[in-house]
Amino acid sequence: MDGLGVSAVPRLVLPLMAFGRLVTRPLNDPGTVRKLAVYAPHTPVLPTASVYFLHRLLHTIAAAEDDGNEREGQGE
Repeated sequence: MDGLGVSAVPRLVLPLMAFGRLVTRPLNDPGTVRKLAVYAPHTPVLPTASVYFLHRLLHTIAAAEDDGNEREGQGE
């Protein structure tokens, strides 16, 4: 078949690819794992934007972990 291709892309890319006649399917299992690192200078006080970013990041990670724990318990 001509024009056939398969690619795994992050969900956030899909709107950028809306110009084509694409068919998408979610990849649910296995899940993805990403390692994140945050560098913060050794200062007594971080800028407000940095504090807010770190707070949101940690909140999002905790919510994702809670969601994952709930899913694991559903099949029992």
